[in-house]
Amino acid sequence: MKTFRKAFLLFSVSVFVLSAASFSSALYNRNRPVSTTAAASSTGPAYYIVKEYNGNIGIFPEDSTQPKRTVHINVADLPDEDRYLLECGILVRSETELRELIEDYTG
Repeated sequence: MKTFRKAFLLFSVSVFVLSAASFSSALYNRNRPVSTTAAASSTGPAYYIVKEYNGNIGIFPEDSTQPKRTVHINVADLPDEDRYLLECGILVRSETELRELIEDYTG
């Protein structure tokens, strides 16, 4: 019986150590910047921020202060939740996601 307890204890400790290592690795990788090789291989910006711009919807590439494009939809006419999201800025990670978001606002 003692052999079984030792084996079970060793197994439990091993599972705990592996879980802790996996968790800490996930936290470390989440905060790492994207490598320059991956960023250089893409054709467009890594992400867009969609937010209110002069009363309309502006599409801003990455950290730009000038919109790439403006969608002429009066933000004041949108529901409160949408206005709040656009005030904060909506992070969009691909052209497809951007197109779908704009389609949601245009009808």
